[in-house]
Amino acid sequence: VTWTAKRGDVDLLELMVSINPKTLNHRNMSGETPLMILVESDNIEAFERIIKKNPDAILKAGTPVIVAAKKNDTKALTLMIETRSEVLVQRDASGLTAAIAAAGKGHTESLELMIK
Repeated sequence: VTWTAKRGDVDLLELMVSINPKTLNHRNMSGETPLMILVESDNIEAFERIIKKNPDAILKAGTPVIVAAKKNDTKALTLMIETRSEVLVQRDASGLTAAIAAAGKGHTESLELMIK
């Protein structure tokens, strides 16, 4: 599943998710989920297609919001906040939140977006 996300094959990824939505929670050897990979690779169109059909996935599939915050990806952040605002309270295994990740990188645009 993560390989499909890395390739950007959204049609195949959507098919896999339609068969088993839990595939979005699958992690590769690096600990990345498909949604994290889509955000990291700037594939916002694919990311949007997947979460529009599976909005709760951003609350379960790793921490794509933290990936977006670290990258200062305001498009992905906006999409996630508009889809499920509670995504902002998610923490990774070490307790990191999107706001802390953005602040640590000096990404004021992302921080402003998160505190609105």
